[in-house]
Amino acid sequence: MPTVEQLIRETHAALEQAGVSLSPSKVTRTCRDYLNIVSNKKGVTFGDFLANVVSLDALERRVFDSVYYRLTHADPTGETATARADFMATRTPHERHKIAAHLTGGGGIA
Repeated sequence: MPTVEQLIRETHAALEQAGVSLSPSKVTRTCRDYLNIVSNKKGVTFGDFLANVVSLDALERRVFDSVYYRLTHADPTGETATARADFMATRTPHERHKIAAHLTGGGGIA
């Protein structure tokens, strides 16, 4: 189970990426309510719960469900790998080569 702080951070990031506007206090209250009240009930996903708070379509619900799933099945090595993969996906091939060379101790391309 993720901490409240983890869920709040990830929810803010996912909301921003989805272009959904929600006040910080509403996000905090929603995340706390889900973890403290709803998460123990079967059949209610975080995406469904959040969809009741804001208007989310099916795709957006799945995004938030995947965020919650990733947080509940977290492992430090996997989190690092996922964050690195997400970061690298936003880079050009040239930048990826330089970063990979730096991480492995190589010189990279000048």
